[in-house]
Amino acid sequence: MNRTTLSIAACLLLAPSAGADVISVGPGLGAFDHITITAAIASASNGDEIVVEPGLYPENLVIGAKSVTVRRSATPGEVIIFGQSLGSVIDASAANLTLRDLTITGGTSGTGAGVFAPSNSTLVVESCVIEDNHASGGSEVGGAIYASKSLVMRDSIIRNNSSTGRAGGVELRGVGPHLIEDCLFELNNAGPDNSPTDIGGAIVVATASPVQVTRSTFRQNGAGAQGGAIIVLDDILRLDHCVFDSNFSPRGGAVRINDSHTVRANNCLFIDNDASAFGGAVYNLELFEAINCTFVGNTSGSDNDTFEGAGASTTRLLNCIVTNPGSGSHGGAGSFQPAHSLIPEGPSGAPDANGNFDADPMFVDALGGDFRLMPMSPAIDAGDSLGGFGVSVLSLATDLDGNVRNLDDADTPNTGVPAWELNIDLGAYELQPDTGVSLPGCSVADIAEPYNVLDFSDVIGFLGAFGAGCP
Repeated sequence: MNRTTLSIAACLLLAPSAGADVISVGPGLGAFDHITITAAIASASNGDEIVVEPGLYPENLVIGAKSVTVRRSATPGEVIIFGQSLGSVIDASAANLTLRDLTITGGTSGTGAGVFAPSNSTLVVESCVIEDNHASGGSEVGGAIYASKSLVMRDSIIRNNSSTGRAGGVELRGVGPHLIEDCLFELNNAGPDNSPTDIGGAIVVATASPVQVTRSTFRQNGAGAQGGAIIVLDDILRLDHCVFDSNFSPRGGAVRINDSHTVRANNCLFIDNDASAFGGAVYNLELFEAINCTFVGNTSGSDNDTFEGAGASTTRLLNCIVTNPGSGSHGGAGSFQPAHSLIPEGPSGAPDANGNFDADPMFVDALGGDFRLMPMSPAIDAGDSLGGFGVSVLSLATDLDGNVRNLDDADTPNTGVPAWELNIDLGAYELQPDTGVSLPGCSVADIAEPYNVLDFSDVIGFLGAFGAGCP
């Protein structure tokens, strides 16, 4: 290589690389690059951002084989992309697409009426509202979203979408990752009747890898056959800090689990879900595990309201609270394995050999929807702090409110299994002690690094503080 060639190569290395473009969309070509999102997509290259001014955009977007972001500008107001009932509002085939701060509505399509993201595309949805989309006249799958490779969705609302078949809200397929955080699924519906295909009012899980749903609420979703909120047809679903409220379906008012698949729920609340046939909260054909969950007022057409098993299913509860109108909580076939839980089947008074009992959990305001525990509730310090199902309860650091667990209440005798003299409460909420009279420098928990994680170092710090006079 000669000196001239070396000089050119050095200049190329030192020159700044071409950055992604920001393409603006808004009313008036004088102020913006384009007046339609469609035109902006056509001009975009990989890595570009399409920034849209608030307003109504009656368009059906086809992204193509591009990696792009479509987002609202910093101007206050809504960006409404309206599909005009002419197909999917957004066709993301072959795309790597990020959607942010948008309202997606008015789509009608056989598959993915709101957003269609098949197996050759990835989809990220952040701070969006996807509502009033309808899947019919074809495969009838995914009123809001059809994601057949990977969906990551955060801080979004999936509302009032429907399908005449399956997945009124979201259909999840493919290898993932599929991650849903801090979302609201509300008033989504799959199917009008008891057809076997009318399943999964909010979500259908039909994936080749585990799905994680965290800090999300499912309210008043319904399915004509099974899985008012969620049905799991493949793999594993983990639910952390989620709320299921007033969902409905003949089988599995909130959740339905298919053969050979698993749902694990941690620190979740299931209230007022209804199954006209079986399983007000859960209809289970394989494995359902709940750790520190609260189930209240779930009903079914059978005598055992909350859980229904079928085949060789197993339903496991650890540190849970279950109250329902019937005298039992689990019916049907399969194995029911509660431990350290307040359940209708438990004895009144002293817990049985597995730590189960039946009593008034003493919620703060059940009629008002507050299922936290009152002081002196029998559910306080009644759990197994050593954990189970291969999970350490100490690793479940926070309750449904995000407050630290395993605090132990000095005014309540430990009736459960403590760890280092700390005892976890039953249900989705941990009683938080009144710290208004704590001595200066005293802390109730999480007093050693790393913070926001309750671990052994916190226990040692707590015991040291206690010995030094902290209450």
